[in-house]
Order: sequence, then C-alpha cells, then structure tokens
Amino acid sequence: MTKPGNPSSSELFWHLNPPANEKETALVVCIPDWIYGLLPYCGPGTRYDAWIREKSFQDEICRFLNNAGIATLFVDMKNYEHYPPYDLELIEIAQEKRLTGILHRIISETGYTFSRTILFAHGFGIHLLCLMAASGIRFGGYIIAAGVYSDTEMILEYKYHPIRDIHSKILLFNTNILDPETDLLMKHFGTILSATRKGKKKIYLTHGNVNLDLYLHKELFSQKNTTLSLVSPIDTPSLVIHGSGDLDIPVCNAFSLEQKIKQHNPSVSRIILIDCDHWFRKMPKGRKDQLVERLNGNCLYHPMENRFFSGILMFIRDVVPEKKNEGCVPVHVTDQNEKIALL
Repeated sequence: MTKPGNPSSSELFWHLNPPANEKETALVVCIPDWIYGLLPYCGPGTRYDAWIREKSFQDEICRFLNNAGIATLFVDMKNYEHYPPYDLELIEIAQEKRLTGILHRIISETGYTFSRTILFAHGFGIHLLCLMAASGIRFGGYIIAAGVYSDTEMILEYKYHPIRDIHSKILLFNTNILDPETDLLMKHFGTILSATRKGKKKIYLTHGNVNLDLYLHKELFSQKNTTLSLVSPIDTPSLVIHGSGDLDIPVCNAFSLEQKIKQHNPSVSRIILIDCDHWFRKMPKGRKDQLVERLNGNCLYHPMENRFFSGILMFIRDVVPEKKNEGCVPVHVTDQNEKIALL
C-alpha cells in the first residue's frame, strides 16, 4: 500500500462542503486521528498507510452525511492519494485557534450556527474536540469515535505490543508484511518511550534508507492532562461509539469515556459495534488474520458497518432536527492562510 514521493507543498486546507439539497443547516466538523502527526500515533504501518486509512474513513463519513442533507467541514488536500503531508503541516492545521477562527468566519458568513454544529472526533482527535469544547463556544453536540481515554504510552504499547511479541514477529516476517517504517519503529520502541519520559519534543530515527522524524507532544504524555480534566467541558449531548475489535485503541476506552463524561453531563450515550475495527469496518475472525490485514492495509477494503452510519445519523437528528432551507447563500470561506474552503 506504500507509495513513494514527498510533497513540495501539500496545500492542506479546511474544506466546507454543503449538502446538494441544502434542506437543513446542520454542520458536522470532522476532527481526524492524526492531529499530532501520523507516526507513531496512527501506526502501525507506513506514513502513507496511516494517512490514506484516515482520509478514506473521513471521506466516507462526509459523503454519507452530505447525502443525508448535512454539511461537513474537514481537512482536505490536493492530490492526497499521491503522498502524505508532512507531520508539521498536519499539526499546524489542527490547532485549536485556527479551527476556532475558521468556524467563527463560517458562522458569520453563512446560515450555520454553533448550536446546530456537531464536533466529530476520531482517535486522538478527541484532544482537539475537548479544546474546542473549552474554547467558550457551546456546540450542539459531540461524537467521539474510537476515542482515547488511556494514557498515550499505554495506547502505543497496545498498538505495537502484538508486533513486539516474538511469535507475532516470526509470523509477520515469514509473510513479508512488516513494512520498513514499522520495523524501524519496533527497533527503537524503547528509545521512543524513553524520549517521551525525558520530555523530548522530537527524535530522529534512521536505518539504511529509512528515516523518520517523530514529534513527541508534551501534552500527550503529561500526567497533568487527565481525561477527566480534558472531557469536563463537554456539556451538551454526546455519543461515544467504538468497535469491539479495535486494534489501535482498546474498546475499554469507550466505557471509561462514557463514565467520565456522565460525571458532569448526563446526556451521553454509547454504542459498541461488535467485530469492527478502528475505522468501523468488519474484521476477519482470527487474531492472526486481523493483525495481518491491519499491517498489509487490506482492512481498508472492507465496507464500513451500516450500524455506524445509522448510529451517528440518529444522534445528529436528535440533537439537530431537520429543517427546511432558510436561504443560506453559498459563499467562499478562507482560513487564516487563505486556503479556500469551498461552500
């Protein structure tokens, strides 16, 4: 699944896409998993694998919502299928101040409102969702898909431990599916964890012709950033949804998130989709086949579970009831770097 090449300028931008029928003015903001960079947080797999898996997941959700008459705001990139963007570009576009500024412009220039806006966050994207909730804006609701509750070190161990296990290594090497970037990460996994504990912001890994720059974000590994403090600003209706077979973020995170949010917000519901992975796609039955598909990228070709779509749509309809078009006039909205977000 890996594709060579690097962008000279990835031209990332926030893309506002209204539904074709514009029968209502609900808006869903899609916050991706890779707000802290692609690797190691969205691994295992190559940088391109991590990028295209999440981009495909996001695009399927946005197409579904647009067809249902709901507008979406998401990160987009020209020629996204050719190469992944640089991690710094992903980190910069996912800054809370930048997204807040874009949303304020959208609200002021269109018929959308904050009360009819839903924040949808996947994986580590929950951190940006929580920052947005704490920004002073009162959103209509929140959807947390495969969200992170456990500390980051535990999540990384959960992602990579099956590969570190000697029996799994023998299996994977024999089938020739362990990509060079994952192999490099595994060789230096202890170095990565040691660097996070020492507070390093970045490390550089190299072996042969494989090179990786890894950004280690202090807020991800700080003991001060407890989940309770992060989710406490979430005070409007919320949905926690998770796949029971998630190999990236264990399903127990969903139960913990639900309980933490309920401590201050009774309007929270939970959906667990049986035998679905991190992207809510159906999985093979055996652990061996699940791990192989996770690493060779074939998991991407399974269809997403219909219950995922019906679950999020039902939640959105409950929070933001349908209403007829009230004359919202299409305009062009640009972000702070003048990248066009199309209406």
